[in-house]
Amino acid sequence: METGRVFVSAVVAWEISAKVRSGKWPAAKVLADRFFDVVRHDGFTALPVTLEHAHLAGRSTGRIAIRSTACSRPRRRSRTCRW
Repeated sequence: METGRVFVSAVVAWEISAKVRSGKWPAAKVLADRFFDVVRHDGFTALPVTLEHAHLAGRSTGRIAIRSTACSRPRRRSRTCRW
């Protein structure tokens, strides 16, 4: 993959929406409501996730690192985001 580009998959939209809906991440409601606008505005590139990718990730015993430029987690249960 190229460096400098930010890739986003459908799983991100699903996870953000699920966490907002469940009340686990209420601060992300604005992002959930404007997800596609934010993706387009920030120039993110859609990352196609296949069934094979999802299957392999689900079976992984290792830790998966996800870097976000939009949010930081200064304390264990709080997030600060810039949307």
